[in-house]
Amino acid sequence: MPIRETEIISEEEIERIAGKDAFEDIKKARRNIQSILSFLSFFPLSEEEFTLLLKSVISSPDPDMGLNNFERLFAVIGKKREIISYLFQDMKLFPSITKILGTSFFLSNIIIKNPDYLLKVLNEEALRECKNSDRMISEIYHENGDKEAELSPEKVTERLRLYKNREFLRIAARDILGIATLAEVTEELSCLASACLETAYRVGEKTLMATYGAPLYRVKDKQEKESKFSIIGLGKLGGWELNYCSDIDLIYIYSSDDGETSGIETDGKKKNIITLHEYYTKLADLINKFIGSQTEEGNVFRLDLRLRPEGRSGDMANSLRSMEIYYESWGQTWERQMLIKAKPVAGDKELGGCFLETIKPFIYRKHLDFQAIEEIKEMKEKINLSVAANGGTYNNVKLGYGGIREIEFFTQTLQLIYGGRNEKIREVNTLKALRKLNDNGYISFEDYIILVQGYSFLRTVEHRIQLLEGRQDHSMPAEEKKIKKLARRVGYSINEKEKFLSDYSFFTKGVRKIFDKLFYESKEGEEKTQKEDNFSVLWEGLLSEEDSINILAFMGFSEPDIAYKNLKLLRDGKPFSHFSGKSKDLLREVAPVLFKEITKTPDPDMALNNLEKFISTSPARTTMVSLLAESSGAREILLNLFGTSEFISNILIRHPEYIDITQHPEFLEKRKSREESEKELLDLLRGKSRFEEKSDLLRKYRTEEILRIGLRDIILGMSFDDITKEISILAEVCLKGAYEMSIEELKEEFGIPQIISDGVRKESGFAIFGLGKLGGTELNYSSDLDVIFVYSDEGDTETGKISQKKVTNQEFFSKLAIKILQAMNEVREDGMVFKVDARLRPSGSSGYLAQSIKAYENYFETHLQLWERQALIKTRFIAGDNSLDEEFLTIAYKTVYEKDFTKEMASEIDRMRKRMETELAHEDESIFHLKFGEGGIVDIEFVTQALQLKYGKDEEKLRNPNTISALKELEECGHLEKSDYLDIINSYKFLRMVENRLRIVQDRPLNILFKSPEKIVKLAKRMGYKELEKLSPGAQLLRDYENYTERVREIYNKYFNLLCE
Repeated sequence: MPIRETEIISEEEIERIAGKDAFEDIKKARRNIQSILSFLSFFPLSEEEFTLLLKSVISSPDPDMGLNNFERLFAVIGKKREIISYLFQDMKLFPSITKILGTSFFLSNIIIKNPDYLLKVLNEEALRECKNSDRMISEIYHENGDKEAELSPEKVTERLRLYKNREFLRIAARDILGIATLAEVTEELSCLASACLETAYRVGEKTLMATYGAPLYRVKDKQEKESKFSIIGLGKLGGWELNYCSDIDLIYIYSSDDGETSGIETDGKKKNIITLHEYYTKLADLINKFIGSQTEEGNVFRLDLRLRPEGRSGDMANSLRSMEIYYESWGQTWERQMLIKAKPVAGDKELGGCFLETIKPFIYRKHLDFQAIEEIKEMKEKINLSVAANGGTYNNVKLGYGGIREIEFFTQTLQLIYGGRNEKIREVNTLKALRKLNDNGYISFEDYIILVQGYSFLRTVEHRIQLLEGRQDHSMPAEEKKIKKLARRVGYSINEKEKFLSDYSFFTKGVRKIFDKLFYESKEGEEKTQKEDNFSVLWEGLLSEEDSINILAFMGFSEPDIAYKNLKLLRDGKPFSHFSGKSKDLLREVAPVLFKEITKTPDPDMALNNLEKFISTSPARTTMVSLLAESSGAREILLNLFGTSEFISNILIRHPEYIDITQHPEFLEKRKSREESEKELLDLLRGKSRFEEKSDLLRKYRTEEILRIGLRDIILGMSFDDITKEISILAEVCLKGAYEMSIEELKEEFGIPQIISDGVRKESGFAIFGLGKLGGTELNYSSDLDVIFVYSDEGDTETGKISQKKVTNQEFFSKLAIKILQAMNEVREDGMVFKVDARLRPSGSSGYLAQSIKAYENYFETHLQLWERQALIKTRFIAGDNSLDEEFLTIAYKTVYEKDFTKEMASEIDRMRKRMETELAHEDESIFHLKFGEGGIVDIEFVTQALQLKYGKDEEKLRNPNTISALKELEECGHLEKSDYLDIINSYKFLRMVENRLRIVQDRPLNILFKSPEKIVKLAKRMGYKELEKLSPGAQLLRDYENYTERVREIYNKYFNLLCE
């Protein structure tokens, strides 16, 4: 290869190779590269090698950090030809090295301190290996060719630290490079801790025996037997799922207190005889020193011994019998939970096994232990308070909302409850335990998938946070740049920060929901025997539990055992929180009516569950029970709501104060216009001064309005058109509110953005335009809001105060867009206002959030693709400066409609549609996909938009962003046959209503329809289907779905065939 001609490099050359903005600090990047080239003067690079080196750096998660660490590495390597040659002999090695250097300061420091590790550790053979603890112990002992006997206390301290750092590098490299799975990484880390503890134990035992002799204890016949010692791992070590910066939780145990050491014989006399307790306390101290003490190389692991009996004030090591007495006499629920993950990790495994057998009856009770739920819930709530006090409720990956600890607590609680009766679910490892709980029917498959995927995702995020600097950190960074870099370290691409945050939100919400379902809905009340079979008898408790469950199943409850628990909770109240005498009397009176009406709801199980939560969590339970007993109207509203929508029910359960407003007739009957809603919200916002207060108020307004719209939908049976219109109006008004509060805040900080028009300075306009379902005024529950942010022209702000900072319009409006997104997207207890997505702007996620009209016009003229032209059909002004409405839409519509729509374009749209069907729908023998499947919603939208593109140039009335309105105009203009129009409109409304009734339950963008009638019976009932003699509601729904989608695909093919001719 030709040698690079010069060691001098310019910023322009760097940007030519790496791309503009590849480095945050281009000047520092140039200095680092210049330094590297200088270090390599004796080993000149070819242009190809230099380019590969640079491109490898920019492909790492943090190019600036990666390049800086590379420069530090070359400075240390100096002229070590062996290492340099190794780095450059295989061009594929660069991306791997730079990915490590650009991921972790901690690992980079290990490499820089030990550059020979590049050869010894970061080679293909070493990285392919997955080691167990026995292999690691052997390597520790025989390092540098030593024999086992030669490992002295002086040597072991340093040996363990060096070995641990080397293995950390190897294990972490396997992790970062995607060679090892999460399970393999955590297992190897656990093996490493076990190997280090075993080595420390052996050296410590050998040292003490040389001074005090062998430890001996007396058995029943007074004979002496050698005493044993075992190290019990707890927490993540016990679960064989250690992370990079875990403390290791340990308990030290030994065989017996009845004995002493044999002593050392000197001059015919025995000396240095000490009790076994003294001996093992010294041994524990030695192990602690070998593993936990700080040296120049750091520690091996941080040790946490606070989980031993009596905690910090307890003995460092305890005999097996003393442990048994302690747990039998004073053991608490948290200790039972802790000991689920107990595992012998070093020392005598037989003694460790005896300990596990001894504590089994303490951990696992033979009766169903529901009392544990309340105590574990209290522990978690204490953790929540501690985390909240430190400002990390949502962003703490381990202890926060929906975090790792909630998955662990959920798993361990179920093991405590049911593990006494079912040994199959006793398991120390979290992922394996979840699998066993699912296999044995204690959690649903859906919950299992969320928990396993959530655990794997959160543990990976935790690892990447900790690997950055090698610190025990569990918090997501607050700054946007740091979040973006974390996303890349986790494995997301450079533009996928929002996807990373969305996935984080999805998993933590999913975990929290499952956690809450156990800890706040499934506690068992007192048992009573029962005898007859009507509502009153069920309530009075005269039947056996088995008979009661059978009756509940007959009444239509699909999970009658859970319904039975909820029935008892309603009747008796939760443990330690019983109903007053008046409440009990009222409930007894109204119970038969309640149950009769619950069985008529679409989902009786959900209705009963939500009713129980509503009453038991209300601070005014007697008032709520009175309302249900005395008001048939309130009963109808609440039970219909509780049996139709989980997420809207939860609004009322979290905010029982809203019950009053639901009783006013106008709350349900009045349809609010855009103008009324906008005035209402803006008046409320004007009453607050701080941005955070306004954000809370905006979220509160959205919550109240979703409750109102949801109740109107469920109780009044609104049409599909009305539902989507009301949700769309709410979204528009919330965007308007977010815009007003955000621009007010920014003007105060930066002044007023100005442009020069006809030689006169004036305020620049700004507008939010909706696309997709927002642009079409056809939002459903859980729809994202697709938006673009547009401003008039370039310029800068005019400041009127000393405190104000002058910025460009680009910067001002980008900050404004970010502020609006923050107000809308930030997740709090009641969720977010709406999820706003601004990725449809020019250049997608990599483009500026806000762009000028001129920038949009230039983009439309030079870079616009067909799918973007199609997306612009649904452009509509939402909020901001009205003067931009016509100006921008004129440019957008010119872009969309003035260019002829050719048959080649029609073919391209058809290909794109079929590709969606193949790659996104994944329909098979078990599921339909409502949106992307054959004959689904996208078929209708694409045929509508293709016809608009074809004929909208000459007929402006066709330029309508709303699908239903556009179809009507197409029919009136003669471009859609009457019969086709009627069929496609009815199909569209049907499919969107199925979508509505899927999403109204959980407020998630669900599009899967199962082909099994039994699996969709509740959905069918929410759609209004009734039981027929020959067809169940689910079968009727499937019949109609197949008829509608078959007809849609027929119409789709007909018109695309015409367009493509």
